[in-house]
Amino acid sequence: MLIVRVVEANWRTLRRSWRSALIPAVAQPLVLMIVFAGLLSTRAQLVVQDGPGGNALPYPRYVALGIACSSAVVVAVTDAANSTFTGFRFGERFRTAVTTPVSPLALALGMLLWAFVQGALVGGVLILLATPPFLGVASMPRLPIMIMLIGLTSASVAAPVAALVGRYHETPQILNITGRVILAPLVLFSATYFPTTSLPAWARVLMDLLPLAHANTALREVYSGSWAMAAVNLSVVALWVVLGALTMARSYWTELTR
Repeated sequence: MLIVRVVEANWRTLRRSWRSALIPAVAQPLVLMIVFAGLLSTRAQLVVQDGPGGNALPYPRYVALGIACSSAVVVAVTDAANSTFTGFRFGERFRTAVTTPVSPLALALGMLLWAFVQGALVGGVLILLATPPFLGVASMPRLPIMIMLIGLTSASVAAPVAALVGRYHETPQILNITGRVILAPLVLFSATYFPTTSLPAWARVLMDLLPLAHANTALREVYSGSWAMAAVNLSVVALWVVLGALTMARSYWTELTR
């Protein structure tokens, strides 16, 4: 399929520079886990839950899962934003691609699928590394579902951000805007380090409309075996994937056919 060709091209690029790409992507979240989960291990009795109906988890496990998911999302979204920006602004890579059988729609969906793959890859590595010290081997049977959830979340955030960057790629500061104004607050306040119930009411409503808070909550519910609650939060993430795919496809089509 043409969409798979786009994924293969990104995979070949990653293979050529996997050390510089993946090592920082994994090392920094591990440091955060050590700081937030490891240094708080003496306070393991501190129990946190996402809202009144959420599952109560010791804080080291709570924050390790949040960091794994959010960090994988940051990697995938940053790559999607950078690829979209450079593809439209500094070269003819995207325009050359659409002169082949790869259409703008296939290119957009291929980039979306790559965000899923990249997020799942980074998230899977982080979950595996966090399992012995923080999560425990009892979570291993649920690992494939958690990896798929992280990949889906990465796609749900990467798609609208890539669409925004594609629409405003002629603005030099668009990457700084998406990184500092959108991505950083999203990660900080989306139940990564603390529940959204700690936020003011207006901020809690805003975070509840966005996918990452639901994804972090769903990941912890999958970890705890609460499948029904996980499905509810996962439906919000899936809705964002669909909406993001539509906006991303429209952005790519508009820019590459004008």
